[in-house]
Amino acid sequence: MRLHGGWESWRIDGQTALTIGVYDGVHRGHQAILERTGEYNVPAAVLTFAVHPASVVSPAHVPPALLTLDDRVRYLELHGADIVAPMPFDSATAAMQPDDFVKRVVVETFHPVVVVIGADFRFGAHAAGSSQTLRELGDDLGFGVLVVDDIVDAGVPIRSTRIRGLLELGDVAGAAHLLGRNHMVSGTVVAGDGRGRTIGFPTANLGGIETMVPGRGVYAVTASVDGTHFHGVANVGVRPTFGGNEETVEVHLFDTDLDLYGQSMRMWFRSHLRDEMKFAGVEELVAQIQRDCEAARRELTS
Repeated sequence: MRLHGGWESWRIDGQTALTIGVYDGVHRGHQAILERTGEYNVPAAVLTFAVHPASVVSPAHVPPALLTLDDRVRYLELHGADIVAPMPFDSATAAMQPDDFVKRVVVETFHPVVVVIGADFRFGAHAAGSSQTLRELGDDLGFGVLVVDDIVDAGVPIRSTRIRGLLELGDVAGAAHLLGRNHMVSGTVVAGDGRGRTIGFPTANLGGIETMVPGRGVYAVTASVDGTHFHGVANVGVRPTFGGNEETVEVHLFDTDLDLYGQSMRMWFRSHLRDEMKFAGVEELVAQIQRDCEAARRELTS
């Protein structure tokens, strides 16, 4: 169940096991926290934020989102949340002192028997609240606190920041390993220049993407349009062979000639095939695209 509106209007009957965090990516580390939250004999609730707090407290340093809010809610529910409460985050929220946040939002709304948090959890104005702060408040207000240790991969904790770094490098396989699934973007197929069709590889140009796009390069992908899935090859970049300077995300889907213009599309990045390259001419480019398609088919069907 997703709660809508501001936190002042939320009404929850009975007690919950509550976890709090941005949860961007709902990666394997987040999933471990959700699993522990679900171990209590009460509904598992997630208090997340509708926008990243950095958009208010440090607008110049807002990280690119790994999931849209709708997808974040969906994955939180998929991994065991009975209640997901996206809290609007504004300057008033950012100014809430730790004890005020816990008393008014956490206790009065969610009536927690326990609050489950990650090892790096901070809360309240200027991130002044720590796990110790929360324990002390819990002792006074009647809830327990469980701190879940980091999930470590290759000796390094799994963090959304680490996943963004891998995506920036084009390492979608590495990102998928930490996410527990392939990274996805979604958008609407928009008009392109039609050049792909003239060289025998029609492409769908994806616009309106709200989440992080991997670094420039060519990828084997799976796409979904109106519930139908396709394999294909996606290019992220500026098409340097044709003198482009605007970054685009375009995908050539195998074995279909559907007119996709205006359709919504989801696209999962399965593997990185090569970096973006500038070719001497169209003939050389077409030969490379053919090799890309063959490599993608092998990757996607193996």
